[in-house]
Amino acid sequence: MCHEEEEEEEEGEEEEEEEEEEEEEEEEEEEEEEEEEEEEEEEEEEEEEEEEEEQEEQEEQEEEQEEQEEEEEEEEEEEQI
Repeated sequence: MCHEEEEEEEEGEEEEEEEEEEEEEEEEEEEEEEEEEEEEEEEEEEEEEEEEEEQEEQEEQEEEQEEQEEEEEEEEEEEQI
């Protein structure tokens, strides 16, 4: 085999290696993006859960307040009688 053929073969192999490396990098980037998206989704879900809990707590507090007000009104009525 002559010298030129060897050089061409080496260049071809180098190009293949570069292409493989690029593909691997692209795959890694895609995986990272997917992981980031998953993390964002999880964070959003957690935020939604927290908001729901806060709403429930607020509703409970409002109910307690209403009950207290009703009790106070009843006591006032009893005092009047």
